[in-house]
Amino acid sequence: MPSEFPDRPTLIAQARESIARGSKSFALASKLFDRPTCERAWLLYAWCRKCDDIADGQDHGGTMRGVADGQARLSTIRVLTDAALQGEPTGDPAFDGFGLVMRECAIPERYAHDLIEGFALDAREWRPRSEADMLRYCYHVAGAVGCMMAILMGVDPGDEATLDRACDLGLAFQLANIARDISEDEAAGRCYLPEEWLVEMDVPPGEHMKPWVRPRLAILARRLADRAAAYEESARHGTGA
Repeated sequence: MPSEFPDRPTLIAQARESIARGSKSFALASKLFDRPTCERAWLLYAWCRKCDDIADGQDHGGTMRGVADGQARLSTIRVLTDAALQGEPTGDPAFDGFGLVMRECAIPERYAHDLIEGFALDAREWRPRSEADMLRYCYHVAGAVGCMMAILMGVDPGDEATLDRACDLGLAFQLANIARDISEDEAAGRCYLPEEWLVEMDVPPGEHMKPWVRPRLAILARRLADRAAAYEESARHGTGA
């Protein structure tokens, strides 16, 4: 691996470019922060985006495609993340910037590892059997990010009550994503609807996108939206709103 880090302004500039390309909504929302918090949010986003791109074979999002080398991609994410957490230059600005923001904000490393476990579930073509399984996945891929963002914004890492609310907001976002992306996920060979829900609706495995299933699928999408709304409401208890 390289022996030197890029300087902080370079890492910030590249992270800003990443969020501008990958998420116009996140880029706009980040402007609500003061400048130091904004820059740190960009750095965290750039790492999340890069991990997602590596895992799914994307370039700043876009159409997801199935990958045949999921375990190798997962290994790359783990190796680069571990190096960044150990303060070693990785040669990738997204990971170098991530290591920087983790150190600056004293974010517990467990949250990074928890997020990577979400990629690990996808890499082994995991499917949720129950609603609890689905929520566990939502924690890994979004709730953990909510906790990291809260600490980045100044929440004490030991303030479990507030971090729980930050996690709830992440769960709300991911449940909404699952509802929105049912068709896209199916095209990539994935399904995050709990098997128990599909059985309840008498939907055979792999048939949930068939035209005749649409009325039943609409019921499940509504259920996801209701769950998302409940977690969003719970998250509001962690704010002054």
